[in-house]
Amino acid sequence: MSARRVGPLLRAAAGVPAATMLLAGCGIGLQDLPIGGSAGAGAISVTVQLESAIGLVDGAEVLLGQQVVGRVADMEVGRYGADVRVSLAGDLDLAADTAAVVELPTALGTPHIRLLDPGTGGPRLGDGDVIALSATELGPRIESTLAGLGMLLDGGGVGRLETVVAELHTAFDGRAEQMAELTDFTAELLERAHAGREDFDAAVTAAAAVTERAAEGAPLVDRGLDQVPELVAVLAAQQQTLDDLLGATGDLAAAGAQITGAAPDQMSTAVSDAAAVVAALQDFSDRLAAGLDAMNRFMTDFGRAVRGDYLTFVGTLDVPGTIDSLFFGPDGPPAARERGADGRKDPFAVFDDIDELLSGGGGR
Repeated sequence: MSARRVGPLLRAAAGVPAATMLLAGCGIGLQDLPIGGSAGAGAISVTVQLESAIGLVDGAEVLLGQQVVGRVADMEVGRYGADVRVSLAGDLDLAADTAAVVELPTALGTPHIRLLDPGTGGPRLGDGDVIALSATELGPRIESTLAGLGMLLDGGGVGRLETVVAELHTAFDGRAEQMAELTDFTAELLERAHAGREDFDAAVTAAAAVTERAAEGAPLVDRGLDQVPELVAVLAAQQQTLDDLLGATGDLAAAGAQITGAAPDQMSTAVSDAAAVVAALQDFSDRLAAGLDAMNRFMTDFGRAVRGDYLTFVGTLDVPGTIDSLFFGPDGPPAARERGADGRKDPFAVFDDIDELLSGGGGR
């Protein structure tokens, strides 16, 4: 190597420590050196809302699967946490409802953002869009995990677990037979429960149907409950009237009981007379029906006569006699039957009982 080339190399080698000392004296480290935050030409800018951006740095990678598709451009404090603006490749085809997760690959690594594309159709993620806070998540942090593990090991759950094991040992020691019986009983219970699974499912389905019907009828029940106060108000307004009605009903019942108790024989006679009246009305109805039938046949034949022709009709219509026969029987009214010693009709003749009245005096 010639002396001409050694000189520049020595000067360059001497300049590296000098530059390093200069940077150290100014408080600037390698992490402060600028890193590109753009995804290149045609990149789109998307804002990711995070609850916290602790650990994220400008230039952090944005992954889709295992592929780097962008970088963190800048960050600023948002309304509910941090607004992280990321620069993504312009040829990405992501759904507008894409989610984002902050992940830490290793204990000494740098956090990155992973995009989760649901693969749905509809609107696509474009320049200026925002991935809302509800669609983002912070992954586990190494410091939080180590802190939790230290709490568990340092007087935490391990000591309590030892106590639990000791208590279980005390409870089961010398009770192997009882534990075996308990295990067999538990197995049998589970077997029966499995055998009745269909019935249990049917009961649950029926309960769900009843609940659904009850939910459907809830508006009707609500309307009924709303009308209950009005009904109570109406009953309260009519309280005096209802009291009077109940009092009158009680008086009527008492009077009826007094009447039936005072004259039981008369009540029996009245019932018998009512039966006789019903039988007489039935007989009268039969005879009246026969007479009306004959009258209908006559009117039908009479209507068949030719208008303008001659028709000879010979007949006798005894209206009073017919009425007497209907009401008093074939023997006529009692005044026609009862005569005195001189043979004259007795106008004051009366029937002895209601049976004789209804039968037309046939019993005399």
